Amino acid sequence: MSHFSFTPCDSSCPIGRVNRIEVSIGAWGVPDFERRSRLVNGTAPGCGTTIVCGTGSNRILNRNFQALKVATGADAVNFDDESAYDLAPTTTFIQMLIGMGDKITFAPYTQQTFWRHLGSAVDRIYLQVYAGGAGNIPASWNTAMGMTVAPELWSRNGSGCASGDSPATVQPPQTSSNGSTWSTPVTVSNNTGDTSTHALTATSARYIRLNVTTPTQNNAPATRIYEFDVR
Repeated sequence: MSHFSFTPCDSSCPIGRVNRIEVSIGAWGVPDFERRSRLVNGTAPGCGTTIVCGTGSNRILNRNFQALKVATGADAVNFDDESAYDLAPTTTFIQMLIGMGDKITFAPYTQQTFWRHLGSAVDRIYLQVYAGGAGNIPASWNTAMGMTVAPELWSRNGSGCASGDSPATVQPPQTSSNGSTWSTPVTVSNNTGDTSTHALTATSARYIRLNVTTPTQNNAPATRIYEFDVR
């Protein structure tokens, strides 16, 4: 592998999510899945001579992911395949991980048929609806996958996190007792996070709304808000 990240989920997670740590493989421009396929198929350089390929208990893939579990405490593996889409070795790889006790999650943005063929093994899907996946409609993926997908917000990425974007100015939330006169208990500007939490003074209201005054930091005309939770 050339890339992995951790996704911890604690008491601040949305309702319904289970606390766990995920190791993520793949990304745009990262050939993790091509390399993994060669290791599964036994066609990687050194297979049969300097390394033991395949997915058995004494194979390099199995040993490496066992070591990751011990080092990170991860109990799930997230698949962000954006280039290989090689069904047979991916299926074999998933079976290896499940045999190790791992959960499987996906982070797709295209190639819906490929992900659907693997869907029986997954328990969570983070659908990319930014960058290359900006045109994705979560409802169509819900139908295709036969389970609810979680839309993933636009994110900062690239070298120095210089690419991507997130909502720039949000006023969360406004409150009203009649639906016509609104108060603004808190204003947030220059937001750069995918998730934003703000404390409000306790108040009584019949209506609540989120007012976005600046959609993005790069002057794009629209912003996407996928979860709005008031407690």
